[in-house]
Amino acid sequence: MNVPVAIEVPPRAVRAEPWYRSPIVWLVAAIVAVVLTACIATILLAIEHADTPLDIEGQRMLGVPAAHVRDMGMQAGHTGGPAAGAIPQ
Repeated sequence: MNVPVAIEVPPRAVRAEPWYRSPIVWLVAAIVAVVLTACIATILLAIEHADTPLDIEGQRMLGVPAAHVRDMGMQAGHTGGPAAGAIPQ
């Protein structure tokens, strides 16, 4: 009769490296740094190049006109050109 024999396998040697020697840590840190830098750059560019407010009257939601300029009719002083706030068709 065959009796199974347990074969002992020596445990693998675990390399005890410091965390800063792992390349994945530096990759994750670099990605986080790039994302944060891009967010800050986007915010600074948005502050520097702020849109001029439209001089239209009417109902607004969160600072945005609730109706198109052509739906609201022409206001006094508007010539209808793109510089005057008209929406091109």
